[in-house]
Amino acid sequence: MKYQRGNALIYILIGVALFAALSYTFSRNASTGSTSLTDEQTTLYAHQLINHAQQMEQVVQQMLMTGSTIDDIDFTKPDEAGYGTNAQHQVYHPSGGGMNLFNESNTNLFGPNSYTWDGWTYNTQTNVEWTSTGVDDIIFTFLNISGPVCAKVNEILIGDDTVPVETLPPRNTFSEPEGGNSDLTATNCASCEGKYHFCAQDNQVAGVRAFYNIIASE
Repeated sequence: MKYQRGNALIYILIGVALFAALSYTFSRNASTGSTSLTDEQTTLYAHQLINHAQQMEQVVQQMLMTGSTIDDIDFTKPDEAGYGTNAQHQVYHPSGGGMNLFNESNTNLFGPNSYTWDGWTYNTQTNVEWTSTGVDDIIFTFLNISGPVCAKVNEILIGDDTVPVETLPPRNTFSEPEGGNSDLTATNCASCEGKYHFCAQDNQVAGVRAFYNIIASE
């Protein structure tokens, strides 16, 4: 009986050790940017980005319904100059949209190269050709998204994991903080036409991919 109990204890300890090893491997991959992502991981990361974009769209739409205009909407973050000025129009301020910042510490979300405009950014000074008017719209974009996650985003959103290569300049089109004010048109992104949420790759800046979301238009 003691021998059987000893064997059972050994099996339990082995099981605990294996579980700990698997947990460590998964967490290490998530923090170091491992390129060998499982389908479950890419699905999880894609949903995290999609959900955040949807939350931002809901916040902005609510602000537009309660007195803000597209020109008023302000993406100033808590650690940036101007935070708290006209707070009712600031998406990250409790008196405005009350939106939470996205945790961008997971390097698996990003492509292999690092750029100054990585992660979530915005543009309120651009027009999208397929919206209803020719005035400025609001685009909320995750720049330099990794290839596998970009493909999974498209698979979830449109049922096709193809990531088209286009001539869109990502910084000029999607990042107002980087001086971007280029319009999003079918000329610079033919596969984007008619799509309000989509992920595409640029053919000019080392293959930077952009998951854009048109979250407000007039």
